[in-house]
Amino acid sequence: MKKHFNFFSLALITILSLSFTACKKDDPVAEKNLEQIDGTIVNFIEGHFQGTEFHASGDTVKVTFEKDKTVSSPSHVHLHAGETYLMEIDFYYKGVKINSDFDAPSHQFFFVGAPDGIFDYTYADERVGLKGYLTVNQATESGFEWNLILRHGLNKNHAAAQTWNNPNYNQAGGSYDFNRTVEIHPVVGDGQDH
Repeated sequence: MKKHFNFFSLALITILSLSFTACKKDDPVAEKNLEQIDGTIVNFIEGHFQGTEFHASGDTVKVTFEKDKTVSSPSHVHLHAGETYLMEIDFYYKGVKINSDFDAPSHQFFFVGAPDGIFDYTYADERVGLKGYLTVNQATESGFEWNLILRHGLNKNHAAAQTWNNPNYNQAGGSYDFNRTVEIHPVVGDGQDH
């Protein structure tokens, strides 16, 4: 009888411990707070197209935005008139690249502030803007503030979301994930005259 009682007690304890373990909630996975991006790097990679394929063949200009700084580094950038750049934007959170967190259906970059006709831009990633091609059509006398704006939750079918440089982008709704400026100066040649 004592053997049956010990066996029954052991079986009951085992079943109860398994049921408590099986019912235990999973530890929550920390979600990245996209509004608290640690840093952003924008690379302007000079190159050219051979057919439909882009080939880097010149300078790369790297612009860094840090979380607690209002000015980019460098704050003034020269891009060469007549050249095309692969523009890649990388976001970091706690030192880890998080570009994959910005899904195409609900995110889109807008680039505003350039005088009309200075730039042409083509999205290369389902109209998100983390990757695209920027062509510098002509030089300017001086630099200008170029605003890089990432919106999420917008209506990408809205008329205001159809153009990469629409100053009325906010009419498409959504809210900001990123909104920073850098001074761009399109120049002829190396532009080292100032």
